[in-house]
Amino acid sequence: MAGSKVFYTDFRAKLGEGLPTKLKRLMHAAGIEQIDMENKFVAIKMHFGEMGNLSFLRPNYAKAVADVFISLTHFKGHETTGFGGAIKNIGMGCGSRAGKKDQHANGQPVISAEDCRGCKRCMRECANQGLVYNESIRKMTVDTVHCVGCGRCIGACNFDAISFQDNAATKELNCRMAEYTKAVVDGRPNFHISLVLDVSPNCDCHPENDAPILPNIGMFASFDPLALDQACVDACLKAVPLPNSQLSDNYQHADFCDHHDHFENTTPNSEYKTCLAHAEKIGLGSREYELIFMK
Repeated sequence: MAGSKVFYTDFRAKLGEGLPTKLKRLMHAAGIEQIDMENKFVAIKMHFGEMGNLSFLRPNYAKAVADVFISLTHFKGHETTGFGGAIKNIGMGCGSRAGKKDQHANGQPVISAEDCRGCKRCMRECANQGLVYNESIRKMTVDTVHCVGCGRCIGACNFDAISFQDNAATKELNCRMAEYTKAVVDGRPNFHISLVLDVSPNCDCHPENDAPILPNIGMFASFDPLALDQACVDACLKAVPLPNSQLSDNYQHADFCDHHDHFENTTPNSEYKTCLAHAEKIGLGSREYELIFMK
């Protein structure tokens, strides 16, 4: 498949032009007006974050985007899938509750009683009553009936006490996420935007956000969600990690293993390459792209 065009601009705004206006210029440069919008419904998929989280996209960016089916994504790290980009925003975000559970179906975590400190931090991250605290032994356990295998507890544990029972679970999640994305965009005019700023180590579905692991990079737009994700990943991997972050803290650990990848170094249990490879295999888009810079 031929390479796709991905348009990019930085976060430097000219005097008299705010970033939402610059975002509009980026969308026009990328060709959003080529989509026939006459008498069509418009769908905008984005994430508004959770109460207590400050890293999600601000409403002024959403105001700049209208009149076409699009995804507007805050590109950030993710405790299970490595990063949260356009594919995750669409595939997971547009899935029904049953669809979300289906995507996670093959993996449930297990908790090492030896390593668990009983701090209950993982329990605060669980949205499905999938964890039960055993008061008698002061350890956390998994409720296999309610657990959906989302992996948020894994990212929350500071003691590596939680891991997936099925080592292939994350890869299977990635493949299904790509397939759900293809089902959403197939046969529909679609356009995608990712803003790489406030690159938190975890998903915006957390009720808090840690310090960014990378500096703000820029705004990206494309008709191809896969090329967009690949371009954002490549830009992030070229960036210098920020100090006083989860990523920089990991570098200080005595047993640190350098994966030469900012996302895997941030959360070693995460994995994203399967998603990109499978997305290309099923024809969602191209990992080859031409990056066009707009001032």
